[in-house]
Amino acid sequence: MIKLQDFARECGVTDRQIHRLLSKYEGEVTGHFERQGQNGTWLDEVACEILRSKMKKLPPAVSDQQMNRDFQKLQDENKRLNEMLGAQGIMIGQMHQQIDELQQFKLNSVKESLRLEAAKDAQEQRERELDQREANIAEEVRMAVLEATDAQKTALDKQRDQEVEKARKEEQAAAEEAIKAAEDKLHLKYQTELQEEQNRTISFKEWWNRRKKGKKNDRLA
Repeated sequence: MIKLQDFARECGVTDRQIHRLLSKYEGEVTGHFERQGQNGTWLDEVACEILRSKMKKLPPAVSDQQMNRDFQKLQDENKRLNEMLGAQGIMIGQMHQQIDELQQFKLNSVKESLRLEAAKDAQEQRERELDQREANIAEEVRMAVLEATDAQKTALDKQRDQEVEKARKEEQAAAEEAIKAAEDKLHLKYQTELQEEQNRTISFKEWWNRRKKGKKNDRLA
């Protein structure tokens, strides 16, 4: 007679597999094994031969300790992968944020360019109106000159020139001041956003270098 646990170790299988075989083929091994309570189950030679023949169909045994070790390895690998994914997710999120900020900066620049273009169009419209005004004044003066003396004509010409020059200077000064103010504002905004973008790029590079250095130290460790 041999104890079930010893027979299992001898055959390289688990106790549980032997118990399952006893239950499955109980009709064939009945009378060839004994259950002795706390002393366990004992098998005679006939039971051992029957069980050996049945074990040829069993898959290779895997011990509970090996299963636990494999499971722990899987858990550790899963944890490592989750940490890597988390770090990469943070980096990708930061890169997306920087891309969004760059796109917003470009959009603002386009809007500002459109606004300046609109201001330029408005200035051109004012200049056309001024030209029309000059033409109207010139026509009025011409008609007045036709009815005036040479002295009056000279005085009217001088007055017309002064009025036209004054009006042109006022319009030109106002337009130049508006355009300069807009250009100064856009330039300041561009410089500020460019500096902020450069700072973000530097911060990202420093972070990336620290991360690479940390990974290198981890591999060396």
